[in-house]
Amino acid sequence: MYCQLRKNIGIKREQAIQLDERTALHPSLQPLMPLWQGGQLAIVQGVSYAQPNPSHFRSIEIWDMASRSDQYLREGWLTRAFAQSPVPPGFAADGVVIGSAEMGPLANGARDCARQSCTVRQGVAACGARFAA
Repeated sequence: MYCQLRKNIGIKREQAIQLDERTALHPSLQPLMPLWQGGQLAIVQGVSYAQPNPSHFRSIEIWDMASRSDQYLREGWLTRAFAQSPVPPGFAADGVVIGSAEMGPLANGARDCARQSCTVRQGVAACGARFAA
């Protein structure tokens, strides 16, 4: 029924990439399988926070900032983490944001961040990277 109602995003069970008896990935995530098989990818399910906010936008901000529900921070949790140490040798940026103009956990202060904006046309992604200081 789900596939009938969500024709653009629903996939059949046999198309899913089974990780274990309860967890599967969308077929488009096949490139992640070497990371999963090598123990370099983890999936964390059922994560929440105390005193959830009913606003979708405030909830996203709480996740991005790693703040309490009653706390309003300016910098994202990754920005704060990266501020604790220098960019490692050989790295061009603190992080990469793909597919969004929103910086999320890298908000307001990451020293260098590669922002990848992608346009998808007829199933093909055209991407251009831009570095922001």
